[in-house]
Amino acid sequence: MEIAKSLEEISRTIKKYKLAKENDKIYVGLSGGKDSAVAAYSLSRYVKNINAEVKGFFIKFADFQKDIERVIKKQAEMFDIDLKIFDLRKEIDLFEIDKRSGRP
Repeated sequence: MEIAKSLEEISRTIKKYKLAKENDKIYVGLSGGKDSAVAAYSLSRYVKNINAEVKGFFIKFADFQKDIERVIKKQAEMFDIDLKIFDLRKEIDLFEIDKRSGRP
């Protein structure tokens, strides 16, 4: 299926189920992968017609995610969406959660 057809099908689905309307703020969790990138791209295209806004967010919890963070920043830039990065390590102690939950 070509991109234009796919985008039209996505737009029809959003309209049919009333998933987005004027002045909405839609948040898309970005992982650096293809699925979240396609969702962000499709929604960013759709909202231009209805005066709504798409924002991306990424939850960072480990140092190994630096490469992923770089990819996500590039995706947000390409799709012209704002990006919020939450550094979970600053909010909670993940090791303590693992320890208390009995996780090995």
